[in-house]
Amino acid sequence: MAQDILSADAPAAPRHADDPLGAARPWWRRPWIVLLWALVALTLLYIWQHYIGFDPSKATVRLPKAHPWKYPVLIVHIVGGSIALIAGALQLWPWLRRTRPALHRTIGRIYLFGGVLPTVVAATLLFTILGGGPGTIGRITLGVLWTITSTLAFVKIRQRQYAEHRKYMIFSYALALDAFSVRFLIWAGIPLIGKENLDFELFFEFVAWCGWLFNLLVAYWWVERTSKPRRRAVRTG
Repeated sequence: MAQDILSADAPAAPRHADDPLGAARPWWRRPWIVLLWALVALTLLYIWQHYIGFDPSKATVRLPKAHPWKYPVLIVHIVGGSIALIAGALQLWPWLRRTRPALHRTIGRIYLFGGVLPTVVAATLLFTILGGGPGTIGRITLGVLWTITSTLAFVKIRQRQYAEHRKYMIFSYALALDAFSVRFLIWAGIPLIGKENLDFELFFEFVAWCGWLFNLLVAYWWVERTSKPRRRAVRTG
């Protein structure tokens, strides 16, 4: 996964010759790449169908007339999130990391400084405008964790702690993919439960937490699963 993101000075992480994660493999032996890009594409298509013309009347959130600058902030939030989704997916692409390390590092900076941080700052401003509501604490927690994991990924690669960097980068992108998870839960949950039986406040509180929590559990499983060959290689090397 992402080994040397965000640092212009750090060399590529050393790999053991028997490490299966370091070997070049064709894309069809990495089916998760196809799934990842499909999720990113679906999410971006769903979001941008409402904002491609930059028409405030088509926004999917309420726009108080007392805050005319809310729409530009919303656009910053959406653009930043889109950058993070695309840049993060590129960072997790083994071919790019292996064959274009300088580009890999550049995209890593774009992910953090052009994606994560602007998205979180814009979201903070939006919460300030809208105030509290169902799911607010869950969304704030998501923003805090996304900032922390992304920053730790940056710090660890500067310290050349490649395994730790990889772990935090995977956690960071798992949180970014809440952009898909939260919309999927809403899309599937409302018809499944039925509007007439739905407690919307409880439902949106559930959605605000469960999407990114599920993503983190999957990310933790993935880190543990793909780290085992590394540990065996170190012990036998």
